[in-house]
Amino acid sequence: MNEYRAVFGRVPPVVWILALSIGLVEVAIQVFSFTPGLHFDRIGSYILLGFDPVGFRFHLRLSLLLQSLDYQGSGAPITLLTYPFIHLSPMSSIFSLVFVLCLGSLLNQWVRQWAVIAAFCLSGMAGGLAYSLYPEPAVFLVGAAPGYLGMLGLLGSLLVMEYGRKNPSLTPGFIGFPPLLFGIKIVQDVVFGLPGFYVANAVGFICGLLLSLLVVRGSVSLVRVGLHRLFKE
Repeated sequence: MNEYRAVFGRVPPVVWILALSIGLVEVAIQVFSFTPGLHFDRIGSYILLGFDPVGFRFHLRLSLLLQSLDYQGSGAPITLLTYPFIHLSPMSSIFSLVFVLCLGSLLNQWVRQWAVIAAFCLSGMAGGLAYSLYPEPAVFLVGAAPGYLGMLGLLGSLLVMEYGRKNPSLTPGFIGFPPLLFGIKIVQDVVFGLPGFYVANAVGFICGLLLSLLVVRGSVSLVRVGLHRLFKE
């Protein structure tokens, strides 16, 4: 009798929290946009929670000049953590929510919850910082793409490690799925996305890849063996 193993597993609580946060912010935008005087429509949410690279650079230079870390207004560092929870449209918010749930379910099979939340948050922050260096960025960086692409990068590296361990349930085609999704997303960003968004998303993915080297013992050796099996056998 053939044995089948489910691709997706249990969704850990921390991933539910991330996904529900994305959904609740979108619901709040939809509800409050019809409530006079609250100023939390789509544009208002960008101003409040979005990452403003120009304001960030200005306040950073001002802080270095005055030798003070007092940030006020748009471009505050805290927006590096808040911008992934607001999106350009309800559809992009739903896509991010589903993607976070799916990736969290897959990652839960190999790493602990702290690694999942670290991949999302650190990749989002790294993507925002990289975006602030882009010469002519869009006004605000919004969306969970750098965060969930960081989760995707973490997953891609973990799959290579598992292949290095000769996990019988993994095939080269399945291992190639994360980089394929990443490539499609970057091409979409370059062709149809806002200026500089592809930089944030690419750095988010790379951050997830690098994080995998810290969460698995003997990760470098496993990656080397996995890549050897993929390209030499």
